[in-house]
Amino acid sequence: MRFIKKLAAGLAGTGIVAGAVVTSANPALASNETRAGCPSGYVCLYNTTSYDSGILAKWSSSGAHNLSNVYNDHVIYNNQTDNWIFKVCTGYNGAGCGAAYPQDTAWVLNFTPINSVYVGPS
Repeated sequence: MRFIKKLAAGLAGTGIVAGAVVTSANPALASNETRAGCPSGYVCLYNTTSYDSGILAKWSSSGAHNLSNVYNDHVIYNNQTDNWIFKVCTGYNGAGCGAAYPQDTAWVLNFTPINSVYVGPS
């Protein structure tokens, strides 16, 4: 399947700027297979802004997942199923979360102000 790049706007209220979004040409199938090394049912955070950089962290369970020493821009890809979302949060344990990012999308985000990632049902 192809990926389509779109320029994303800033995220309201979080001070986090989204660089680019990459979406699947066929969202109904995307989360049922491994994409860019990210297994189905996971949200994957990559080492840099490239999928080729490898996965720094990945989460499949619902809840807040704290980060440590993650700075600068990274790709984060939502390969979850059942319309689960992720949110990036400025506080630990899911405090101060911004907008929900839908299933089957990937974003380049600045993780310098981010201290946790929430994963769960929409």
